[in-house]
Amino acid sequence: MALIKCMDCGKEISDKAKTCPNCGCPVVVETENPKEENSVVNENEYKGEENNIKVPPVKSDVKKVAPPVVTPKNEKASVPKIILSIVGIIAALAVVGAIVAFVIIPIGGRIITSMSSSGNSDYSETEVYYEETETENYVTEEQVNNTVAYDPGHSHYYYGKVTKNATCNAEGVETFTCECGASYTEPIRKTSHSWQSATCTTPRKCGICGATDGSALGHHYYSDGECSRCGQMDPMVQSTLSKCKLNLPTVPQTIHYRGYDDEIKSTLRVTGISYQFKYEGDGTVSLVASFSGTKTYDYRGAGQSDSAKIGWKLYDSNGNVLTTGTFYSPSLAEGESFANQEETLLHSFEAVEPGTYRLEILDVN
Repeated sequence: MALIKCMDCGKEISDKAKTCPNCGCPVVVETENPKEENSVVNENEYKGEENNIKVPPVKSDVKKVAPPVVTPKNEKASVPKIILSIVGIIAALAVVGAIVAFVIIPIGGRIITSMSSSGNSDYSETEVYYEETETENYVTEEQVNNTVAYDPGHSHYYYGKVTKNATCNAEGVETFTCECGASYTEPIRKTSHSWQSATCTTPRKCGICGATDGSALGHHYYSDGECSRCGQMDPMVQSTLSKCKLNLPTVPQTIHYRGYDDEIKSTLRVTGISYQFKYEGDGTVSLVASFSGTKTYDYRGAGQSDSAKIGWKLYDSNGNVLTTGTFYSPSLAEGESFANQEETLLHSFEAVEPGTYRLEILDVN
């Protein structure tokens, strides 16, 4: 047995081997033996001469084979072999990716997959964002084992669903269920309070659970006794004003304005009178009347404008005259009207006392 070098890897191998034990390359051996061929031919020629028969020389069936191309040990592998290796690695990675994509499938909720390897339970966790809740849910091997008996041929896919909504005073519940019936629950943290603004009389309040926070704002009264926030009147002011009343004259009523010669200069038909006692903020009260009417006559004729006048007199509850005055309307021509023009009958410094007052309207001279 002789040793030859492998054509592919260059290592020494037996010439009897059919393939290289190192790289598997087929072994090709060159067989040349001139002496054997010559001996066969000479023997045949000898026998032919002996029998006077010419025997043609016998040719050997062994063909000459080109010597193997031996690659030196320090020479790098051929380019095609490197390409094949890279293709094989890529194919292997593709297979692994397909397996991972098949086993772990994100399906819009949190999915926990359980796998089996060599007969042993191996649970892996896959966290997928679940829009209905902000909680971070995890499942352990113990939770899965306590939920359903382990089946090596089944992978659990848990679908999350909110079964109890969280509120500001109680946690919610999210239930994860597999199609096989296995399930587990996890809490959802409490929500924030839904605060309603504080008012003059109440602190801010949660519209869901009724919890309160802080204190009431308190009233902020204007000078007229009305609260700037809620419009409520100051109770003390309200009590004072409720005790003040004014008896009004009957309307409509015609009032004349006379000149020095007692001639009627203008005539005004009063169609409405109203009043209001006002709180001034310093503890005093004023009385304001509002007049409405139409100018029916002007001695200068139509198209001439001037103020119409109304005389008035105010009495207290005992019939005593408190004050008198004259109301001047806006400048009016015949047939023109005015409405709700104010006239202060009593000022706050005149110390209006609770009681019933009376108003009269008069001609003006």
